[in-house]
This record gives sequence, C-alpha cells and structure tokens, in this order.
Amino acid sequence: MSRVHHPMTKQLPFNPISTTPISKSLEERLNRHPELKTKIESLLSVVENAEGDLLKANEAEQRMIEEVRQLGQVALQEWATRQNQEQTDTFIQDNPQAQRTRKKRSTGTVASDASKL
Repeated sequence: MSRVHHPMTKQLPFNPISTTPISKSLEERLNRHPELKTKIESLLSVVENAEGDLLKANEAEQRMIEEVRQLGQVALQEWATRQNQEQTDTFIQDNPQAQRTRKKRSTGTVASDASKL
C-alpha cells in the first residue's frame, strides 16, 4: 500500500504490522504495561513542568535524569518478566510432563493432642 505524502501535511508514521497509526498502537501497548505508562507520564510531566517547580535548566535536568533512570528500571523489569514468562511457556510446551511448582497452601502440620501436652 503506497501513501502519498504532501510536504505541508504532517502524517503519523504507520506501524508495519498493522494499519493503525503508531500513536494508537503505542497507547494500547502502554495500557498493557501500567507501570511503564506511569513512568512515561511522569517523564512528560517534567517536560511540561506540570508542577511548576522547575525554574532552572539544571533543576529540570536533574529531575529528567532521575525520571529516565526510573523509566529504565521499570522497562528492564518488564522485559525480564516477559522473558521469564516466555521461557517458562516454551519449556512447558516442550516438556508437557514437567510439573509446575506451586506454593504450599499448608502452614504446617496440625499438632496432635499428645504433642500439645
């Protein structure tokens, strides 16, 4: 599908996998990762100076550095969680006889009347 691009018209880039604009796709993807979405919203708040407390460039820079650091941590955690789940799913699919470990529901053994004395 070819698109005509007029030099005076700004068009959204398209996701090669679907025909929806990237902005909608991005919103949908962020909704599947609420912690990541929260961090990106926080980063945008710094850019927009939503709290009105960033009066100097060095203050804004320090806040931005901290927000980006936290964003990176959340993104890496999301990636690790997804990788772990994919590897677990693959292992279970390849090894159907494998049994998943589950937390024990018991808090211990019930004491008998003789042991209560």
